[in-house]
Amino acid sequence: MFLARSVMTEFSLFWNVTLDIELINHPATAMNVDTSFIEQGTLRNQSRRSGPATATPGLHSPTRRNFHVTMIRHCTDHEFDRILAIINEAAQVYKGIIPNDLWKEPYMPAEELADEITAGVIFDGYEIPHVGLVAVMGVQIVEDVALIRHAYVVPEYQRSGIGSALLTGQCARLDRPVLVGTWAEVKWAIAFYQRHGFKLVPMSEKPTLLRKYWTVSERQIETSVVLADSQWPLSP
Repeated sequence: MFLARSVMTEFSLFWNVTLDIELINHPATAMNVDTSFIEQGTLRNQSRRSGPATATPGLHSPTRRNFHVTMIRHCTDHEFDRILAIINEAAQVYKGIIPNDLWKEPYMPAEELADEITAGVIFDGYEIPHVGLVAVMGVQIVEDVALIRHAYVVPEYQRSGIGSALLTGQCARLDRPVLVGTWAEVKWAIAFYQRHGFKLVPMSEKPTLLRKYWTVSERQIETSVVLADSQWPLSP
């Protein structure tokens, strides 16, 4: 867990409705389609669904455009419990991967999340119509950088572009370098950020950054990495 130092500047809230348009070239009855996976102009098959395909309203015509509305928005105070549930459900994947002495149940207690929000972490969420909030990603402004904090997607909606949509939206409106701290053994998270242009900070610089921008134990510093976006001046 990474607890950032409590240095927060004014950070504007935003509401963003994403309208995804897909020209469907095949009847919906020919495949198992989950419309929540239509993102950024790509129709994604939902392979986890079993059983016969069923027609989806609005997808019956091979030439009809499908309008699928999702929402990336600022999370509200009354969604605290849902944010907490998403974090703890998604973080179960860390069990057995991160060092045993750093794992705990629940991964994030409610009081810790409350402290993070008080310290200035602002959460955006990804909402799917008729489903609800399925992912969260926080941002915290600390001195001269922005930190990506607690980015999680519930397991059934992972690998569907939701994390990418949240990260792209967050970074697009930040006016300073962006840093991410994560566990060194969570290779898939490191690869995710690298696919989005982040680079690993040299190990010689990592401890200084973790001590300056986060409040973490020495044990966490040993077992963590820091990634930076293109605005951060990496050493050659």
